[in-house]
Amino acid sequence: MSAEIKLTALEVADDIWERAHRVGNQAVNQIGNGAQWIGGALKGEFKTKPTVGQIVVDAVVSMFPVAGEITAARDAIAISLRMADSDKEAKDIWNWVALVLCLMAVVPVLGGIVKGVGRLLLQAAYDSAKLSHIGEQILAFLRKMGYGNTRVFFNTLDFTAYQATVTSAYYVLMRRLRDTSIFTARELGAVLPAPVKSWLQALPPKLDKLQLLADKMIPQAFKELNALLNKVRSNLIEGNVFPITVGAGPIKIRTTEARIGEVSPIHIASKGHTSATRAHYKHKEGWPRLDGRKDKIGDLTIYPNLYAFSSKASIEPVLLPAGKKVYLPRIVETEEPRKIGGFWADKMPVNGKAWRLDYAVKQGWSKNGAYLVLEHVPSADDMRKLGIHVDDSWEGIRAWRGKVAEQIDSQGAKATGILLPGGEIQLYIDFHDAYHKPLREYVEKHVPVKPTNWTDANITHHVRPTAVFLAPNERSAKIVQEGYLLRGAATAGRQTNN
Repeated sequence: MSAEIKLTALEVADDIWERAHRVGNQAVNQIGNGAQWIGGALKGEFKTKPTVGQIVVDAVVSMFPVAGEITAARDAIAISLRMADSDKEAKDIWNWVALVLCLMAVVPVLGGIVKGVGRLLLQAAYDSAKLSHIGEQILAFLRKMGYGNTRVFFNTLDFTAYQATVTSAYYVLMRRLRDTSIFTARELGAVLPAPVKSWLQALPPKLDKLQLLADKMIPQAFKELNALLNKVRSNLIEGNVFPITVGAGPIKIRTTEARIGEVSPIHIASKGHTSATRAHYKHKEGWPRLDGRKDKIGDLTIYPNLYAFSSKASIEPVLLPAGKKVYLPRIVETEEPRKIGGFWADKMPVNGKAWRLDYAVKQGWSKNGAYLVLEHVPSADDMRKLGIHVDDSWEGIRAWRGKVAEQIDSQGAKATGILLPGGEIQLYIDFHDAYHKPLREYVEKHVPVKPTNWTDANITHHVRPTAVFLAPNERSAKIVQEGYLLRGAATAGRQTNN
């Protein structure tokens, strides 16, 4: 099993767990028991999370005839779950366009080409002022793929020719998601956290409801794609981008080639805060292990808490003594204020943008709205007076201190593609460790949540597909569809007009 499939399975599992957590919070908040849910409902989640993700990914990725279409499977799952959870998302035509393009990969040989053209066409929905440039990108991409006559292919392309195949694939996708949710809830029900099991059991009716929209929304999605295609194609013809002949020979020939890539409208420079490794970590006796949480899929092991620290600064064990005044803020969401979490700051960010970037908080993780501050470390007597059981071993908070590692905001539907540079100081407190159990109860019951009033924390620019042009002397094999068939004879860097 490739590392890409393993990581994709873990990403899908993260998405399912997050959705189950959100739905669970909404349910228990209605009966006034949110703290109990937040406190322990997902305890032990890492024992079963990778397995759930693997089951779902294996079921969906096998739909595609190309092993390399892992991203198509991942995105198809994410879009489908997002629409199943929200009527608003289900009625958004651009979600259906994105889903159609994912499923285009089931079309043998030409699917990858048509999918690539469609992704590039989406730029026209963002910026209609660059239609000519978008057309040039598409032509360059088609030359790179090396299938037949580029001009004729683009002139005659009709997305609706693939509508029946994609619609059939959509029904297969719904069936597989429905079957895997039922199978997982039944076979793993004894070891799954109750909210995850409940969410999986509730998913099939949601998928059935979503499928009822397909007859209307899928044809509409194809119409939108054809409308964008005609807009760009008309502009190309009017702009004489296609080769034309005047007198003895051609006056304009395009020979550039390009791959599909993704860019963000916003560029943020790295500060060098790459993720720490186990070589940067030296454990201290008595402290909860920073590498104690690990996600494992096959032979690939990930240490999320450790990797969240920067390799550019030391990771130090610190004791915040009982009774000491401190200032440890934590940003949470207004709707679901998860007070208990491992990572805390040592000062309040100046605004939402600074919090998002300097603390490397992915957009899909939190949209902010509220915060809490631990202003002093409670003593054993303080907590006992509040009815909290505390062992005599309590001496204060045993935390790990270091700097935040950078990361790309590339996960999930809300991803922006922006580098989040990190670099600020953070403290990690392991509330799952038995030693910190009294502190956990203290924070949940006695530390208030206040509004941030930030309006600049959510970045609206999302990653967009683009064509990455080959350098003049770059060599790249022609590909009918990347992953399907290599044309070994065409290994020169540029395709000639012969």
